[in-house]
Amino acid sequence: MRQTKKIKFIIVYFGEWPIWFDAFLLSCKYNQDVDWLFFTDCKIPNNYPSNVKFVKCSISFVSDLASKKRKFKGKITKPYKCCDLKPAYGLVFEDYLEMYDFWGHCDIDVVFGDIRKFITNDMLTQNDIITTRKENISGHFTLYKNN
Repeated sequence: MRQTKKIKFIIVYFGEWPIWFDAFLLSCKYNQDVDWLFFTDCKIPNNYPSNVKFVKCSISFVSDLASKKRKFKGKITKPYKCCDLKPAYGLVFEDYLEMYDFWGHCDIDVVFGDIRKFITNDMLTQNDIITTRKENISGHFTLYKNN
């Protein structure tokens, strides 16, 4: 029997959680074979699924880590500009991704169905990047082979 390929989504989010955040977390709960990792200054929810983890941090932490890992000096001062880093999350947060076959980024205004019903091991084996838009990286859901 083949081992299920491991997936982790990285989400960088600063400010306040949106009112629909509980719905997002509920959709994560029903995808137990997918993990999510948040880098945030938001209040950590009292109840969240076991496959969701939080790293409490500042935007300066993310900015400094991105500069160090990319070996490129830059300063992120506005939370929304963290979206520009999404394709580089694999490098920036590599220390958090060692045990995963794929890493990805997604938005939190999405309520997921059964992700692994559509993103199968065969699909992961045959592709290095899986995204929702043909020939474009999609900010709301993209997976990258962790290599």
